[in-house]
Amino acid sequence: FTASVSPSPSGSCDIATRIPINAPAPTMMCVIAVIGEVASSRSLAGAPICQQNGVPMISPSSTNIKVTQVGDYIFRACFIDPFQGSTMAKFAVERLHAKRIAILTDTKNDYSVGLTEFFRETARKLGAEISRRTLVTDIKLLKTGEWQVITDKGNITCEHVVNSAGSYCDV
Repeated sequence: FTASVSPSPSGSCDIATRIPINAPAPTMMCVIAVIGEVASSRSLAGAPICQQNGVPMISPSSTNIKVTQVGDYIFRACFIDPFQGSTMAKFAVERLHAKRIAILTDTKNDYSVGLTEFFRETARKLGAEISRRTLVTDIKLLKTGEWQVITDKGNITCEHVVNSAGSYCDV
C-alpha cells in the first residue's frame, strides 16, 4: 500500500516518488489524499494509517463492509459485499427462475467467501436450494440444451446459473 507522493529534500512534495503508507507521520504530511487500494485486505491495512494522519482514503473497489468502519476519513466508490451478493441472488432466483444453485467459492479469498455468504443467504430466503461442498467432476451439454453437472453427490441437470465469486484474475 503506497501513496504516490513524498517530501523532497527541500520539504516540498514530489509526486514522482512513492512512499510506504505506513511511513512516519512527518513523511505523511505531504500526502493530501490516497486513492486505493483496490483490494479490501490492503485497504484495511492502510486505512488506519490514513485515519490516524487525517488523510482521506478513497477505494474504488474495496467491498468489505469493515473498510469504511475504520473512520471518517475512509471512503469507497463501490457496492459492498452484502449488497452485491444479495442482488446477484435476487437476479438468479427472480429473473432467471433458478431453483437449484451451486456456488463456486475460493475459500482462500475473502471477497469470494463474502459474496458467497450473502448470495447463499438471500437465495435460500427466496426459496432456492443451494448445493454445498459438492465436487464437480464433469459438465456435459445435453441435446435438450440443458447442462448435466456430474458431482460426487449425483448428477444435476440445469439450464444455467453460475456464480463464481472471486477476484477477476482468479476466475
